[in-house]
Parts: sequence; C-alpha cells; structure tokens
Amino acid sequence: MAGIDGKLIGMRIGNDFVPCELSCTIAFEVEKLNRSSSENGDWAYHRNGYKSWTASVDGKLLISSIGSSFNSLFAAYKSGTELTLAIQNRNLDGQPFVLIGQATVRQGQLEAGNTGKARWQMQFTGQGELSDDTVQFWRIINAMPAEDDKPIVVDSSWV
Repeated sequence: MAGIDGKLIGMRIGNDFVPCELSCTIAFEVEKLNRSSSENGDWAYHRNGYKSWTASVDGKLLISSIGSSFNSLFAAYKSGTELTLAIQNRNLDGQPFVLIGQATVRQGQLEAGNTGKARWQMQFTGQGELSDDTVQFWRIINAMPAEDDKPIVVDSSWV
C-alpha cells in the first residue's frame, strides 16, 4: 500500500494555506463517562460524552499579510477571533480530503535560535463540530450503477 505523502496535505486557515508550513496535526477525542455498576463485576463500562478536537501547525517564520501567517494568527490570538481551520489535500483537483471546523488559538511559540531559520508553532482548540468532506468521493462512486445492472446492447446493423 503506497500511502499519501505528507507534503500533499496542509493546513488552511480561512482561504489560505499556512505559508512555509513544516507540519500540521489534528487530534480528536470523545469523553468516556463511567457507567459501571456492581452488576458489571470486575469489568468497566463506558458511554460516550462530549467530543472535542485540537489542531497544531509548525512553520518557518515569514512575516506576511496572508491570513494564515504567524503575525495574522498572533493577532487572532490577542483578539480571541474564531478561525475557520481545515486540514486538506493541497491539490484541489484530486480526491477530496477535508477536515474543517471553527477554532481559536490556544497557545503559540516562536523560536529563533542562533543557527538555522526562525520557527513558530500554534495550537488551536476546536469550537463545535469537526466536519469532513472525505465521504464525497465514495458518494460519487456509489452513485454510479454497477456494471451488471446495465443492459447489453449489441448493434448488429453494421454487420
């Protein structure tokens, strides 16, 4: 199985991909609530509670007016602005892969060592549902009729 190169997927904030992005991460979880009782014996039972998600991005420092650059995200951190955040494939002509939701900046970091390039990192906390458009591909495929359902048509007029 070949897999997908990480460089083909990136983080988009608003309408722009993060410039000079080195990596991006998205994590999601569901709270597990205890529903065990003495009737369960030694085994624990749980039920699902609230769902939540977080995301992070690392990049090389580039001062830019793009809405997904460090300085724009730092301004969003200071103002508490809610951002539209997506992790998606960079080639929009290919098979769709999008995880998208609203998020706010939780924390950030700027690192400028004596050698190498200055780097930054931001972490986001999701606000509400994390949606996906990955199923669109399978909806298209499954909407096509199966081959054996098509009638066999033979044009005998050319013989």
